[in-house]
Amino acid sequence: QTPDCSITDFRKSHTLSYLVKELEVRMDLKAKIPDDHARKILLSRIKNYTIPEEEIGSFLFHAINKPNAPVWLILNEAGLYWRAVGNSTFAIACLQRALNLAPVQYQDIPLVNLANLLIHYGLHLDATKLLLQALAVNSSEPLTFLSLGNAYLALKNVSGALEAFRQALKLTTRCPECESSLKLIRCMQFYPFLYNITSSVCSGTVVEESNGSDEVEKSEETKMSEEILALVDEFQQAWPLEGLGGTLEMKGRRLDLQGIRVLKKGPQDGVAKSSCYGDCRSEDDEATEWITFQVKRVKKPKGDHKKPPGKKVEASQAENGQRYQANLEITGPKVASPGPQEKKRDYQSMGWPSPDECLKLRWVELTAIVSTWLAVSSKNIDITEHIDFATPIQQPAMEPLCNGNLPTSMHTLDHLHGVSNRASLHYTGESQLTEVLQNLGKDQYPQQSLEQIGTRIAKVLEKNQTSWVLSSMAALYWRVKGQGKKAIDCLRQALHYAPHQMKDVPLISLANILHNAKLWNDAVVVATMAVEIAPHFAVNHFTLGNVYVAMEEFEKALVWYESTLKLQPEFVPAKNRIQTIQCHLMLKKGRRSP
Repeated sequence: QTPDCSITDFRKSHTLSYLVKELEVRMDLKAKIPDDHARKILLSRIKNYTIPEEEIGSFLFHAINKPNAPVWLILNEAGLYWRAVGNSTFAIACLQRALNLAPVQYQDIPLVNLANLLIHYGLHLDATKLLLQALAVNSSEPLTFLSLGNAYLALKNVSGALEAFRQALKLTTRCPECESSLKLIRCMQFYPFLYNITSSVCSGTVVEESNGSDEVEKSEETKMSEEILALVDEFQQAWPLEGLGGTLEMKGRRLDLQGIRVLKKGPQDGVAKSSCYGDCRSEDDEATEWITFQVKRVKKPKGDHKKPPGKKVEASQAENGQRYQANLEITGPKVASPGPQEKKRDYQSMGWPSPDECLKLRWVELTAIVSTWLAVSSKNIDITEHIDFATPIQQPAMEPLCNGNLPTSMHTLDHLHGVSNRASLHYTGESQLTEVLQNLGKDQYPQQSLEQIGTRIAKVLEKNQTSWVLSSMAALYWRVKGQGKKAIDCLRQALHYAPHQMKDVPLISLANILHNAKLWNDAVVVATMAVEIAPHFAVNHFTLGNVYVAMEEFEKALVWYESTLKLQPEFVPAKNRIQTIQCHLMLKKGRRSP
């Protein structure tokens, strides 16, 4: 006999059921993959390694039917049992019911177990969603942060993993897993191209990309990797890794390296006489300099190696050289040159951080796409008057569809390439807006699943295709689902019917889609229109600033982030981006003043 979690007399709790409902039909969870780690935990609970798994299953079966402890705890153990066996279907069933029965303050326990099941199956992005919900319930459990760090690390979200492991270490005196993972992160920071870390797509998430290079380039990359590793190993003899810090510039990405140790060499024997961290200046040592350690690829003549037949190298020599270029910038003391020292600039009076402050600041990942959303409530519109959140849904699930053949008008912006060619957009979607969508009626009604929200919007939109409010809500749904064409269909419809003073709501959504699709010129046009219609909304200014950052028009981006703060002085994302851009302009370009 094995634990059966299919009994139906449990009370239902719908607050978190939407998180795991979709897991029941996931085909990638159907494979049987035993979890040795779960088995060790299960056996450690009974403290007897001689009991076979069958007897453990029988014990749990009887415990569920005649419980002498809270049923949710027994179901949680049953979920652990099925994880160890490798039956994900039964494990999900047990943990889902444990989640339904657990008191609110303990719901993080089955959520973390579910997340670790997903991690075992390689579904790291799904796992992060569950772990973030678990942290919302209880943020004092180090295991939750450890699991989140592991998921982020698998997704190559280095900054997210680093923060998660640090939080875990703050909550426990000993975390070997955290320490070993932090070493891996250090390697990722040093050699990002070895781990295929390129750019972020949302909220700091780093994705793995294929650069389309052929076999020759891959073999050369491996050789180049070995050369750089050897070079850095030699460099580390004078700059120990234990005290590493500063910044690493690699393939256009700037990464913080914590705690560089600066060694002062003796004038005669070269032996280190003292060391310091970070800003090493003292009252007697006013001068500092940037020391650049550069690794650059030198292409061999074409005759030095043979290309495999049928292969063609299209990248230019300059492009290949640039691909493997890295700068490691460190601060350290220097011997002042003869003559009077230059007066120290007062960066604070200019409103910019000093170079030394830039080293200590946590830089924002400017390549990350930050999604923005202008709610209709900003126009004094109550969304619950347009969408019925109260009536239980009786019908099958629906999705909100707009008129894709709406005739071109002066309002639909079909003159823009991204709008007229919306069927062929390279749009990755904006899943980070899921919570916004699910909380549309949160002031009066509980949070709903994505499927429920989509059905409710579809029901009313089907009866009223001329409502710009409903079309805008449908566009938000398709932004979350990653369907750019359907989202723009709805935004064209919203723009066609919206009064002029309301058009900035669909315009901001359209600007985000075009930004995500890398159609930055179109995005600038649309976001500028939104600012012109409603210059008093900070989100419109912030959205335009984000587009200019993507275009690397940093000075223009600064203008719009600063105007954002004039409207909303405590808007932290704008503050952080301003500081990052200022440091980027000063340090990367060698500028010592604005």
